[in-house]
Amino acid sequence: MATLRPRIRAVPLRPLLLFLLVPLIYSVSRLHPWSPEKGVCLPPPTAPKRPDHLVLGPAAGQGRHDRLQCHGLKALNNIGISSDRNYSGEHISFVTVFTTYGSVPDGDGKVPSDTVTVGNHSYSKIERSMAILNTFTNFIKVSMPRSNVIILTDPDSKFSVSQGSATLMPIEGNYSRGNLMLQRIKSYIAFLEQKLVEFDRVEGFNHFVLTDSDIAVVDDLGHIFKKYPHCHLALTFRNNKGQPLNSGFVAIRGTRDGITNGILQTSP
Repeated sequence: MATLRPRIRAVPLRPLLLFLLVPLIYSVSRLHPWSPEKGVCLPPPTAPKRPDHLVLGPAAGQGRHDRLQCHGLKALNNIGISSDRNYSGEHISFVTVFTTYGSVPDGDGKVPSDTVTVGNHSYSKIERSMAILNTFTNFIKVSMPRSNVIILTDPDSKFSVSQGSATLMPIEGNYSRGNLMLQRIKSYIAFLEQKLVEFDRVEGFNHFVLTDSDIAVVDDLGHIFKKYPHCHLALTFRNNKGQPLNSGFVAIRGTRDGITNGILQTSP
């Protein structure tokens, strides 16, 4: 008597191969991103959106005994405090590098191509830059009226500041757009070297804060030098291994050692 065996249904080969190869193809595509051939018109990849809000979180170096940190909105809350009451007694000079560049005219030769319109008013790039510089000096006059501002600039620059708000100090160098970051450091070094030569002829200490001109000073920074008398040099750091030092703010004690260390630390 013959025994009936259950029939085994054959699995189609093509669906099986497709099922096995899809994960492999996906993995290879992740390792080797596909690049379009020449001549294929595809939209350029969108750049990642930069954050447009304040992040009040942990900062680099937070918790270290040799780092000062800004906390919360303290700077905003101190704007209305009288500077006379906060005066530390330390004489400080703010030093910044600033230059202007000519506007590029349009075809008609009348309206600069870099003009921006706010309401019914138009401003050139030079006017915008000067507005930022004037804001910088005005904040210092309110927060630290006993300090002074020194602007290191290209001897060929064509701009002026209101009398009593700042002092212009021309320093030779290459102030072109592409070289301005390096020239800023060189101008700082030339300034400090000059102050080191004049050190023995000047009575008392004059501390220096080297800073960008697009900041607002809202409190008396003299407390840094008064509270930390053994600190010759204060630098700001950024979370960037390729460029950890940030020349946007350098506080230098006005002693011979402080100025000397400032020259060494700011050297490119």
